[in-house]
Amino acid sequence: MLSAIIDYLFEAAAFMPHGVCLAWRPDLVAFHAFSDGLIAAGYVSISLALMWFIHRRDNLEYRWLFMLFALAFFACGVTHAFNVVVLWYPYYGLQGIFKFLTAIGSIPIAILIWPIIPKALALPSPDALQAANAELSLEIIRRKDSETALRRSQEELEMRVRERTLELQESEQRFRDFADAASDWFWEMDHNLCYVLISENYHKVTGKVIERALGYTRRDLYRGDFPSERDLWLAHLDTLERHEPFQNFEYSYHSSDGRILALSTSGNPFFDKNDNFLGYRGTGTDITNRKRDERILIDAKTAAEASTRAKSEFLANMSHELRTPLNSVIGFTEIMASETFGPIGNEQYREYPALIRGAGIHLLELINDILDVSKVEAGALDLSDEPLNLADVMESSMFMVHERATTAQLSISIDIPDDLPHVLADETRLKQIFLNLLSNAIKFTPSGGSVEVQAKTSGNGGIDILVEDTGIGISDDNLPHIFDPFWQNEEAFSRTQEGTGLGLSLVKSLIELHGGAVSVKSRFRHGTQFTISLPPARVLDSKNES
Repeated sequence: MLSAIIDYLFEAAAFMPHGVCLAWRPDLVAFHAFSDGLIAAGYVSISLALMWFIHRRDNLEYRWLFMLFALAFFACGVTHAFNVVVLWYPYYGLQGIFKFLTAIGSIPIAILIWPIIPKALALPSPDALQAANAELSLEIIRRKDSETALRRSQEELEMRVRERTLELQESEQRFRDFADAASDWFWEMDHNLCYVLISENYHKVTGKVIERALGYTRRDLYRGDFPSERDLWLAHLDTLERHEPFQNFEYSYHSSDGRILALSTSGNPFFDKNDNFLGYRGTGTDITNRKRDERILIDAKTAAEASTRAKSEFLANMSHELRTPLNSVIGFTEIMASETFGPIGNEQYREYPALIRGAGIHLLELINDILDVSKVEAGALDLSDEPLNLADVMESSMFMVHERATTAQLSISIDIPDDLPHVLADETRLKQIFLNLLSNAIKFTPSGGSVEVQAKTSGNGGIDILVEDTGIGISDDNLPHIFDPFWQNEEAFSRTQEGTGLGLSLVKSLIELHGGAVSVKSRFRHGTQFTISLPPARVLDSKNES
C-alpha cells in the first residue's frame, strides 16, 4: 500500500516534464522558472512574516485567522515552487496533492473572512484614533490630578485608620477582659476544622494545655472515654463535616486532675462572599454544676413519683377490703330499717339504722372518690367507650338529683336540641361528671335559686355541656384552685356543706381522659358556670351510628 502511494506521488516515467510543453526554449523555461520561483519566495516570506507577527503579539485579535492566512500563503508558495520542479521532473501526483491541500486550506479562509469584514469596517479610522489619543492625553492629565488628590485623601485616611485601630485595640482589650471574666471560653477553627484559637478560660476550666489542641480537629481529639456518648459524638462530627451550625452540644470530659466535667459547646460556620467555607467560631461552657442540680431534681422527682405510685397502688389494692365491710354495714342497716326479721324492740332505736345507712353511704362515696383519684394518678383507670345518646345520659343524671333539688327548693331545667349528635364515651364516667357538677350546683345554691343545664355543638365540631347555677359563686382568689384534689371552698356558707373536695378534681381528670376539657366562670355571690367540652373525635357523624 505504501509503495503504491509512493509510486503514485513520484511516478515520472509515464509523463513528460512541463518543459516539453515549452519546447525546451531556454527563454520560456527560464521565464517560467524565474516567475514561479519569485512567487514562491514571496508567499513564503509573507507566511514567515505573519508567523513572526503572531508570535510577537500575545493579545492579538483573530489570531486563528492570521494563522490560517500564514498557512495558506505558505501552501501557495510550495505550489509555485513545484511549478518550477515539474519543468524538468514530471512529479505531477505530488504537485496535485499540494494543490489539493492549498485548496482545502483556502476554503475556510474564504468562508470565515466574510463575517469578519463588518467587524473590521467597524474599527475606528486613523482620525478617530488620533482624536481618541488626544482625549486619552487629557484623561492622563486629569488622572494625575486625581492621583494627587487621592494621595492627600489616602494620607488623611491612613491617619483616621491609625486612630480607629487604636480604638479597636482598646475595644478588643475590653472584649477580652469581659471574656476572661466570664465562665465561658471561645474558640475558632479553620476551613480544615482545625483549632486555630482557644481562649484562656478553657485552661482554667479543664486544666488542659491549650497549645496541645491547636492544629487538631475535634475528630483528632475525641478519645471515646465515654462509650454511652459515642453516637452523640459521631452525629456531632458529621454536623461539623456538613458545615452546619450547632447549639448546646453537651458531652463529658476528663479534666487534667481526673474530674469528670460536663461541658457544652455551640458554634456557627462562617463563609467568604462567594460562600466558600472558612471555618467555625463558637463558645464553650462548663455545665457541671447545672447537670448535678438537674440530676438531684430528677432523683427527687423520681422518688416523689414512686411515692405517689406506691400510695395509689396501696389505695387501689385496698378497694376490696374497704368496700366489703361498708357494703355489709349498709346492707344490714337496710334489713334492720325494713324490719325484715321482725320489729325493733325499742322504739328509740328505730331511727338509728337510717342514720347508720346514710353515714355508710357517705363514707362509701368518699372511698369511691379517693379510689378513683388514685386510679387516675396511677394510670389504671380505663374507659369503656360506647356510642351514647348524650340527651339520655344527661336526663338520667338530672332525674337522680331531682329529688334533692326539690328538697332544697331549687328550680332545675335542661335544654338539649333535638338534633344533638350521639357521642362515643364511657357512660358511667360521663354520669359521674354530670352528677358531681349537678350535686355541687345544688349544694351551693340557696333556696329559691336555679340550676340550668344546656348542651350545644361547639364551633370546632365538638359538644359543649354547660351547668350553670345562681349559687354563692367562687371568689377570684379561690378560682385557680377549684380543680386541686381535696380543695374545698373556704367561704362561710360552703363550710357548712359536707364533702371530700375531690369532685371537681375527678371531673377534670375524667373529661381529660375523654380528650376533652373543663372550664369555669364565676362571680362571687352571683353564681357559677361550668363548661364541659367533648372534642370532635368523640362526636359521631350520625345519631343512629353504633
